Amino acid sequence: MRWFWRRFGRRPSRIIRRHQQQVQANARSGNFGQRAINFSKYKKSVFTILYILSLFYFCFFPYVVYAAMYVHASIYDSRELSVAYHVTVLLLFLSSSLNPGLYLWRMHDIRIGVKKLFCSNN
Repeated sequence: MRWFWRRFGRRPSRIIRRHQQQVQANARSGNFGQRAINFSKYKKSVFTILYILSLFYFCFFPYVVYAAMYVHASIYDSRELSVAYHVTVLLLFLSSSLNPGLYLWRMHDIRIGVKKLFCSNN
């Protein structure tokens, strides 16, 4: 039985000891194995999300207003309501067209990927 512990008992104890040392080192650093937050990158991400949401609301809110007007309008075939419908639908489709441009403008990795896709020398 002693040969068994000599053979198989040392390796797990080394692994456990090394793991304990890593846990203690991470606990002392205060980050627990994670890097500190890069505030400039975080700020850029927050503004990108705000731009995306602003574009979404700008393009979809007029349609919500149109739908409310349509439900409460007494004359459904009015020219103004027809023009409002076409403008709001145009904004809905414009949203889908503007999103890729917004992503290219704000996200460096996507910009590099698009450049590689279109500027490859194959």
